[in-house]
Amino acid sequence: MYIYIFVECLMFFLIIISRNASDKQCNLFLSISCLVWAMIFGLRGHDVGNDTPGYAGFFELTNSSYGDGYGTYEAPGNSIEWGFVAFCRFLALFSDSATFLFVVHATFLFIVIYLLYKDNRNSVMSLLWLMIFGSTLSMLMVALRQSISTAFVLLSYILFDNVMQRCETKREIFHERQFIYAMICFVFAMTIHRTSIIFFPIMAMLYFIRVKKRFVYVALSITFIISVIFTNLLSEIFDTFMLLIGGVENEHVNLLADRYGDDAEREGASIISKVAFIAPIYLMTYFADDEKFGSLNYKCLIFGTILFLLFSSSTVITRIILVFMVLGYSIIIPSEINDNKRMYFLYLIFTVYYLWRAFVHLAVDLGTMDNTYILYRFVWEN
Repeated sequence: MYIYIFVECLMFFLIIISRNASDKQCNLFLSISCLVWAMIFGLRGHDVGNDTPGYAGFFELTNSSYGDGYGTYEAPGNSIEWGFVAFCRFLALFSDSATFLFVVHATFLFIVIYLLYKDNRNSVMSLLWLMIFGSTLSMLMVALRQSISTAFVLLSYILFDNVMQRCETKREIFHERQFIYAMICFVFAMTIHRTSIIFFPIMAMLYFIRVKKRFVYVALSITFIISVIFTNLLSEIFDTFMLLIGGVENEHVNLLADRYGDDAEREGASIISKVAFIAPIYLMTYFADDEKFGSLNYKCLIFGTILFLLFSSSTVITRIILVFMVLGYSIIIPSEINDNKRMYFLYLIFTVYYLWRAFVHLAVDLGTMDNTYILYRFVWEN
């Protein structure tokens, strides 16, 4: 528990000293943050996190059965995608230690996050907000297949965005090598974890949709009111949906339904938490210029925010919106706050509140022992 608090406090210190720092220094602070998180992710013990022992046994060939479980990369379980199997078989050529798998995953993930968040004076604050949002920290660290798949989706977006900035016509886009690489990364992401399949049509739709600020204000406000008044109903809708898809003749859909059916907690996030969550989105919308407002990052932020408000009573919602929030949080802090002391102080208050909420949740999880990732230990401490 305490190692997460230490890193988050370190990042808060970097936020304080980065206000008057140069862009180069802010990138340095971001790289330090990414490096520390990568070390924690990669060098964790093989029992840190509910899924970690299964993936460790999968890579080290120590799991005794496959069937509906993990199995091994030589005899994978029924729910393990072939892309992840191929990924592990390739890494196994260099080492048979699961720590090597975790280090490669963590290094790749945070290099991509660095590339996505860099060249922003508020990048450390953005990353800190992301890491303490919902269960993002545990999902990125423990849900290994989805985390690797997410990293490939994000890399695909970075490559695609570079192409779009350089090219003026569609013909130029299709002839760019980076466009081909972007498509390869996206397809490979789908073979590592099937949830990435849903991201392509949604992100394509968001890319071509044009929205106005008035629409965003209205949509967020209506969603907030609905989420406050109809919390129980939304929970029941989610549970019913999961039970319905559980009846479909598809083993992977059934696995999802079995794992998360009746997962929605009836109370969900408090009103204060929802207000603190949605307020920066309103401010971002207010300050956003035409370029940022029309960006895919911003649209992903709004889409993920709406889904989270509606279904925050479910722990699985963070997994569903993970890609959208990683993209969205890269631009959630407007650059205008650096020239306005009151606004900057307001965002520091937001950050302190989010940190306090994260510490409270960690303490609750530590008390119930529901999440083994709380009891962190390094691999050499096993």
